[in-house]
Amino acid sequence: MNKYYKSRLEKNRKKNKLCTVIGCDGPEYVKGYCTRHYNKFLKYGDPEGSFDFVNKGKTCSIPTCEKKAHAKGCCKKHYTELFSIRRCSIQGCENPHHANGYCSSHENKRRKHGDPLWEKNNKTDHKQEYRAWINMKRRCLNPDLPEYKNYGGRGIVVCDSWINDFNNFLKDLGKKPFESAQIDRIDNNGNYEPQNCRWVTPSENNRNKRTNVIDMETAREIRKVRNETGLSCPKIGEMFNINSNTVTDVCLNRSWREL
Repeated sequence: MNKYYKSRLEKNRKKNKLCTVIGCDGPEYVKGYCTRHYNKFLKYGDPEGSFDFVNKGKTCSIPTCEKKAHAKGCCKKHYTELFSIRRCSIQGCENPHHANGYCSSHENKRRKHGDPLWEKNNKTDHKQEYRAWINMKRRCLNPDLPEYKNYGGRGIVVCDSWINDFNNFLKDLGKKPFESAQIDRIDNNGNYEPQNCRWVTPSENNRNKRTNVIDMETAREIRKVRNETGLSCPKIGEMFNINSNTVTDVCLNRSWREL
């Protein structure tokens, strides 16, 4: 509370201007209510309590409507219509809007499971795919992340179809084929878009990095030369113009193993 309203409360207390709610002796704050009742008025539409407490046992005041009263004497449907309250975008849900087009219940399901219509014990849990979608966007949009320089900093973007719609992302890529699957861009200089992305193993993802010195074909050639000629790793390194330690790792199958 700022200094203006604090001084206002003090003045009203001295002038004996009290809250208009019966039985309340608190000083008037705004619109004839004390701070406690004014906050209830803002939150519930009634200064005397919550929706359920105030409207307990009452029915909607709209003729022909027999639904339970929600606020200001109206059911949820008529309350949102009459008082221009934005509703949840899920068909059949009359709860007030909370965030991202959903009520608090559907928004919590969307954030936790990646699907606002998620139900327990069914097969629509896309929590892992949703986390992958979020991390993909962060790499391209959040300059505070260390990995941003390798993605958004290089001009890599998320396509319009995916940037604000997880369902489109899931429809194009599908569920993870296995738990450790990762998003891989086929062209490292390309964007995150349906034709350039796929689910791969962590090993396949590491082999498709732009910083890699060799590829799988080169690794096979190195092993072939080693087995057929018996040349030392430094000699083979000179032939392929790479570090001898890299050749050693390839020959001992510590890296670039056959999958």
